[in-house]
Amino acid sequence: MKRRVVIPGRLRSILYPWIFLYVLISILVLGGITFNSVRKHLYNQKIDALHETTLLIRNVLASSDSESLKETAASLAGDTSYRITVINDQGMVISDSLLNPAAMGNHADREEIAQALRGEPHVSMRFSETLGYDMIYYAVPVTLSAGSMVLRTSLPAAELKESLRDVYIAFSIGGIVFLAVALGITFLLISYIERPMAVLAKQSARLAKLDFSERITPHSSIREVQIVANSLQSMANELKDQLVSISHQRDELQAVLDSMSEAVIVIDEQMTIIEANPSANQYFTPPGGQLAGLPLTAVVKHATLHDLISETMQDSGRRSATITVRNSSYHVNVTTVRAAAENTQVMLVFNDITALMHLERIRKDFVANVSHELKTPITSIQGFSETLLDGALDNSHLARRFVKIINRQTERLQSIIDDLLILSELEQKQSREHFNSRVLVEPVIHDSLLICREKSQQLDRDIRVTCDPALAVKGNTHLIEQAFINLIDNAMKYSDSTSPITIACTSDEHGTAISVSDQGYGIPKKDLNRIFERFYRVEKARSREKGGTGLGLSIVKHIMLQHQGSVDVVSREGEGATFILRFPA
Repeated sequence: MKRRVVIPGRLRSILYPWIFLYVLISILVLGGITFNSVRKHLYNQKIDALHETTLLIRNVLASSDSESLKETAASLAGDTSYRITVINDQGMVISDSLLNPAAMGNHADREEIAQALRGEPHVSMRFSETLGYDMIYYAVPVTLSAGSMVLRTSLPAAELKESLRDVYIAFSIGGIVFLAVALGITFLLISYIERPMAVLAKQSARLAKLDFSERITPHSSIREVQIVANSLQSMANELKDQLVSISHQRDELQAVLDSMSEAVIVIDEQMTIIEANPSANQYFTPPGGQLAGLPLTAVVKHATLHDLISETMQDSGRRSATITVRNSSYHVNVTTVRAAAENTQVMLVFNDITALMHLERIRKDFVANVSHELKTPITSIQGFSETLLDGALDNSHLARRFVKIINRQTERLQSIIDDLLILSELEQKQSREHFNSRVLVEPVIHDSLLICREKSQQLDRDIRVTCDPALAVKGNTHLIEQAFINLIDNAMKYSDSTSPITIACTSDEHGTAISVSDQGYGIPKKDLNRIFERFYRVEKARSREKGGTGLGLSIVKHIMLQHQGSVDVVSREGEGATFILRFPA
């Protein structure tokens, strides 16, 4: 069924027609009743006058004979407007105060005459064919000396109509005046009501636009209007407080969303993005810079996620999953924030767990690697010790060789443990109070060279050092020396003993760079991003043969992080490698 549209109008345009119609009908009905009463009253007055006149005339004519009736009737009528007529019982006119009876026809068929001949007085008002205008007739039976007659007196109806016309004019003027006065009073009353209502309407319209700058004050003495105004003002105050509270909550919620590291996206039933926080725009970086308005499928293409969203929309539940998008891993929570028949909205919270997944992979690799690294020397120690216990002790040559192997594996095990302890100590250091000392670089390099030459038994190795004796960095002398030792030791291990090693120091406004270069085996490109991981080796067999634990470069990395610096590597397979330590200014 089509709904009927009602167009509202002003108060006066609605009330005026109805009030005008009501007053007009009231005047017409009241006027009709009054006019009818006046007309009846005037008519009754005329009838009463005719009745009294007729009785008087009857008494006068009672002693007149038929010859003197005419003169008597004429003399009685005189100059008045009365007409006196005497009719016999045959209906013939005997006497008439205005006309010659001989010229008048039989009146037996006249209404008033017929009734009077039957002995009943009668009144009628009708058109007189003899005179040519309306008359009021009153006829009564009388007994004269000439016999039984009918005495009829009459008056022109024009007098009655004239009186009624005057009454009608007076009533019409009075009705118009009354109507005008009523409408005027109505106009004043409506204006009295409409003015404060108009003020209320204007202030309500301003309130609808959430404009609370003015109080609602219609200035009306009408109690109902004042009640409405007070109610609107109370509602405005309450609404203002609610809006302020909602605004604060919205700002707080927006601040929380903006500060969240998690990406938050709200979508509708069509999977169109309605809202997205800055983290979401940063994670998924749309072409236009904003996710709002884009379809989710254009931003996150993942079948499992889309299935979770569809299931959540159906049962308004909550689901989560781990997905991979653009080489990043996310833990996604899918929750219904608004469930309605026509508009269901779903919120997606993406928690970037790429770093956690990477750390988990490193942890697993570390556990596997450390287990493998420890297993090799422990297996050797266990195997050779069992061999000795089984009788090899009796063979001094074998026993001595096995003990040397056990000792070497023990030293290897001790090296792994020492490096692990160094790494643990570096990771747990929080205070930097021991990293603010001024450390001269050249003496530390020479001390490191002495240790490395003695350790590798390469006392004559060609190692070239280019460093300003006055060059200094802020840091911890022991840790900087440990970093130099690890890099120089690696350069000696993974290059031919006849090839030179170069150590160069440079300094500028950005900081200090110290490079350790060799012309050894080099590092393949695929391994460059992983060589600083714990236990990672480019060539495991060669590394173990050289006595490496796989932790040296990882230690160097953590030492530089403690100094708020960095370590980089430049290398090509077969052409050597250059490790660069960068200290901040």
